[in-house]
Amino acid sequence: MENEHEPKVLDSSRFVNAKEAAEHESMNMSPATWFVDERMSTEVVCAVVVVVVVLSSMFIKIVFVRSRLWWNLFHRIPAKRIRNKLLRKKIPLKKKNEEERKKMEMKMKVKEMSKKNNKKKMMMKKTKKKKKMKKYSSKWPEKV
Repeated sequence: MENEHEPKVLDSSRFVNAKEAAEHESMNMSPATWFVDERMSTEVVCAVVVVVVVLSSMFIKIVFVRSRLWWNLFHRIPAKRIRNKLLRKKIPLKKKNEEERKKMEMKMKVKEMSKKNNKKKMMMKKTKKKKKMKKYSSKWPEKV
């Protein structure tokens, strides 16, 4: 038995010419290197590598897009469930909107009342000042 760890040495005495020796050597090479060396040029190898890279990147993009779509679908389901529960309880959305509208109206009324009260206070201050002025003006007679 031959030792596999030793490199194979071409026995040139078995072959008559160099062509047969080269064929014998190429058969002893690994199948991938033999295929690249014998059948394909470097341009073809480069083209194949580019095509494989492009197709794999497209496949990865498609997988990620689909995973995002699935993620979105699974996250929309709970919102639908909540909406359905509200509809089952017969809490119409219009009623909710009416309640919010009433709250807003109350807030607006409170704001208007506070504005009116502020105006009244200002008027009262002005009238008090006028009264004071009249009070003091009566003490000192006007020069004629």
